[in-house]
Amino acid sequence: MLKRCRWCFLILTAAWLVLAVAGCALTPTRSAKVSPDWSRGLRLGVASLPQPAALAVNEAGTEVHLAWSAQAEERTALRYVRLDEQGRVARDEMLATSLFLPREPQLVLDGSGVLHLFCLARLRSSEPEGLFHLPIGQEGQPLAEPVRLSGADETVTSMAALADRAGQVEVFWAVEGGPAPGIYHHRLGQEPVSTALVVPQGEYPAAAVDAEGGMHLAWLQGRQGGQKEIRYAFFPGGDVGPAQGAVVASLHVGTGTLLQRPALGLDSSHVYIFWSAEYRGGLQAGSAETSWASFPLGRPDRSRTNQVLLPGEYPGLPFGRLPSPTWQARLTQRLLPDLWELPPEGVTRYSGFVYMPALAFGQWPELPVALSMMIRYRAHDYVQPVMALFQGGQLLGYQVAGRTRHFSLYPRLAGDQAGNLHLVWVDQAGWGNYEIIYATTAAAARAHLDRLDATDVLVGVVDTVWGMLSGLSLIPLLIPAVFVPLVCIVLYYIFGREDSLQEKGPRVVLLIALILYLGGKLLVLSPVFATVPLLDYTTGWLTPVMQWGSPVFVLALAVLALILYIRRAGRPSLFVGFLIFVLVDALLTLVLYGPGFFA
Repeated sequence: MLKRCRWCFLILTAAWLVLAVAGCALTPTRSAKVSPDWSRGLRLGVASLPQPAALAVNEAGTEVHLAWSAQAEERTALRYVRLDEQGRVARDEMLATSLFLPREPQLVLDGSGVLHLFCLARLRSSEPEGLFHLPIGQEGQPLAEPVRLSGADETVTSMAALADRAGQVEVFWAVEGGPAPGIYHHRLGQEPVSTALVVPQGEYPAAAVDAEGGMHLAWLQGRQGGQKEIRYAFFPGGDVGPAQGAVVASLHVGTGTLLQRPALGLDSSHVYIFWSAEYRGGLQAGSAETSWASFPLGRPDRSRTNQVLLPGEYPGLPFGRLPSPTWQARLTQRLLPDLWELPPEGVTRYSGFVYMPALAFGQWPELPVALSMMIRYRAHDYVQPVMALFQGGQLLGYQVAGRTRHFSLYPRLAGDQAGNLHLVWVDQAGWGNYEIIYATTAAAARAHLDRLDATDVLVGVVDTVWGMLSGLSLIPLLIPAVFVPLVCIVLYYIFGREDSLQEKGPRVVLLIALILYLGGKLLVLSPVFATVPLLDYTTGWLTPVMQWGSPVFVLALAVLALILYIRRAGRPSLFVGFLIFVLVDALLTLVLYGPGFFA
């Protein structure tokens, strides 16, 4: 018997080690499916810097272009990837340029289909960082040498590039220091090449073009004592010129607060300007919040400021998706059919980390906004990509667009003429390991990316078995739940006469002990019970069935084991019966809920 136990222990230890090595070596090529509207996230590569990737989509949605800073032969270069309409990689190239430390790239497609890449970089390490332009061909090769658009002695801190209604590329950038700091503008292809100072002392430009060709510009304007203003200007017909702008929001940036650049977007009737702040000191350290100012087109004097408040729990009962007959669903026009409604105020815990808003260029019937948000899934908190939908200056609803195992930050959003959305974000898998992940609502790409491959199946098996084994590590947590009923049984042994479960007295004591144990287990393991097995694969009425049926199933098996012991044992003992029930119930609970708790 001892020899058999020794062999079982060795086999379990070997299996544990094999699963640990396999789990570390296997990496699925796609993230988990979380919303019917969105495909699984496709892992495209690793960036060398924690910064957003550039994203551009042609009008038909058949080509998706991406670029980011990547490591190449001990130097930072630009990596370019083109996806086809099914989300497959058609080109993957490292751009051979003379740029030193290129970062924060942006991609723009002009009216003739030529792809333009803009980035902040230097030609030599001793130069100030400037704005460079690089046209890219269909084969992923530079069509010319990078051209510096900013002045040779100017330090550029941020930029915004987009195409106007005529397909001409417009570029805005902010210059820090020097004789004339502020926001500059340049229209690509303009002869002679010229730049104009649009906003003196302005910072972090954000721009958008409406359906009539008008140019909308927002920026930050600094003041004394940590005060900032968000200003807005409109240029009819896209004729950009010097502007002072209207103040639409005033901010106070305290010590330890990191303010993100504003983002500008349009729906059919309103202008939206989003910004976010991360608090790295004080009582709010570790949190982030996103706010927005909205006003009717042409009326910045009617600006209203709000904070983006979204539930910190994963969407679920008692709140559900927006039903078809409601006014919310009619307003959204099915841009995101699986949109989740907002719960009534005061009945939910709002997320304390809503960060980095990203908007798609153009004017939308309803405005989609991508965010990085801390959200609780089962018993764990994750920062994941979330989509929120706005219309008429109001927040309509939200949905989780992707689920990964790490912090998902730096989202970028784009759309095509068919109303499909394309999203890319950075998954921070560790220091220096910044994975670029792409997801979309386009049907063809969604069908392709949602397919399971051999790696997905193998990873699923490894994760499930590893979770079941890892669940056993929670056994020490059950000691407090077992202690009190065990004391009751010991006291009965001291003062009682019989311990056979064929007698009434021991049965009553066993019932009391089991009730105490189950109550203690519920208190101790309440976070574990939130990780219902197979919940990812259930919908509708099956969800509450799984939530309530799983503990009932475990309890039924433990009771069955106890009944079988009582019937088959010649003289069933109170202590042995209690031990059998607890062992079966505890092992089944931890094994069943382990994969979800340790996911």
